[in-house]
Amino acid sequence: MTKQTEEAIEKMRSISEVAGADYKTESGRQLLDQHFPEKRWQAKSSSFWVMISLLGFFGLGCLAAVIFINDLSARIIFTIMAVLLGLGITVVFKRHHKTQLILNAGGLYYTGWTRPLRFEEVQSISAQRIYSNIVLTFHLKAKQPPIRKSTLFRLPSKKATLSLSGLEGKPLPTAQTICNYFTRQTEQ
Repeated sequence: MTKQTEEAIEKMRSISEVAGADYKTESGRQLLDQHFPEKRWQAKSSSFWVMISLLGFFGLGCLAAVIFINDLSARIIFTIMAVLLGLGITVVFKRHHKTQLILNAGGLYYTGWTRPLRFEEVQSISAQRIYSNIVLTFHLKAKQPPIRKSTLFRLPSKKATLSLSGLEGKPLPTAQTICNYFTRQTEQ
């Protein structure tokens, strides 16, 4: 009985140590990295190429309309649409080409972002299921500039979102792992 009690106390002490560890200190970083090793998820290349192909197809359709339609106003409209679709291709390429999501005890980094999202900046996480996709919303403690590359409006926001459908693996276990790292729930 005493041995079981000592084991339970030691386990609780370990959990408490991990929960109170600070990622900014070297000892805290080592402890957290031991309990929460870095995980990586690759982006699915198929969804990336489907999106690029669709945007390119519609862009070529707009260019064909510019060539074959004799009305000046229609040509101007289709030219503007072709330019916007070209910008869309550029944004998708910059954000999602050969990207991966990297998770560690300190936070998340998606290679399509300009900077990492540190857990110390996050107040809470909520998840929304949309068919087979899960979208995580990170509610931030203070307004910050957007973390995505090539964002049209660079207005500060108190939240950041991450869709898990574009990553290899199943979205639900990925979301659970991210939430466990955020709340520092060890799997002991």
